[in-house]
Amino acid sequence: MGAIEDNFMNSDFSRLIVRNYQKIAEKLFYTSTINLLIGFGNTKTNNDQTYDLNQFKMSFNPGICYFLSEKVAIRTSLGEIAYHQNKLEGDDNEKVKNEYKGVDFNFGLSHLSFGAT
Repeated sequence: MGAIEDNFMNSDFSRLIVRNYQKIAEKLFYTSTINLLIGFGNTKTNNDQTYDLNQFKMSFNPGICYFLSEKVAIRTSLGEIAYHQNKLEGDDNEKVKNEYKGVDFNFGLSHLSFGAT
């Protein structure tokens, strides 16, 4: 398989996010977030071969949320537990060129995120 060009990739992704809040104190909540990502597309190599790309990811992110008012909150999450599945298939009747399945446990400052809700 030739090197994949960075400038030719056509893909569509859909994401579903579900978040649960469990009260710790009056304005402080523990959050459990589940992310589901599904993507389909294709990519082209330097030797003009086209490959179909299928991606699936499901992750769990724990966090803390502090409500400043009834509708506005600041939240943070630290880490992620995720299952990934990526599959790259060749043109007609070609076997799978690349397939990856795995479970990741990512905790640390590199996975610290802040946001507002």
